[in-house]
Amino acid sequence: MNIGFDGMYATNGSTANERYFRFVVEALATDYPEHKWYVYTPKLTKKTRLDLIDELHNVEYRLPAASGFQGSLWRAFGITNCLQPDKVDLYHGLHGVLPLNIASAHVPTVVTIHEPDFEVDSKDMSWWRRTLALHRVGAAVRAATRVIAFSEDTKMQLNERFDIDPAKVELIDTVENVSDQLMKVYHKAIEVFNQQNR
Repeated sequence: MNIGFDGMYATNGSTANERYFRFVVEALATDYPEHKWYVYTPKLTKKTRLDLIDELHNVEYRLPAASGFQGSLWRAFGITNCLQPDKVDLYHGLHGVLPLNIASAHVPTVVTIHEPDFEVDSKDMSWWRRTLALHRVGAAVRAATRVIAFSEDTKMQLNERFDIDPAKVELIDTVENVSDQLMKVYHKAIEVFNQQNR
């Protein structure tokens, strides 16, 4: 299989998001060397902590073409143009985000939702930023074939806030056999996508 990832946090973002990104990509690429893992990132700055990923033969970075969308616009709209040429079987938005035009790529999608992504404290964010964050997460969970959550509470809140069918949400344990759990979710997403698009 060819799996694509949102690689925004390969080089940017909070330390927790960077660690989560590295953890997931390293675990999957190491445990499933027969698959190809594509990381779609708006820019790539070499960092020592990416050395382990860089050494894996089955991980490739994809960057925006010199002409066309760049930065956050590429992440929101341009990634989808890369998925079919790369023959991506599934795209995983690791941090609550999918490209806004992901439906045009015609691939199954998985999105991971971390509680802070949608439980945004209004005291810490402006009304405008909070509204955008909630819209972004809502759009991603509605568009995704499957949604990953780490707790029953997150699953329940997704249903309450975005009216997401609880059956669409997969719970995974972030400690034990993460790569095996993710592969099960990926296979389920592909199966559901194929059933819906017959």
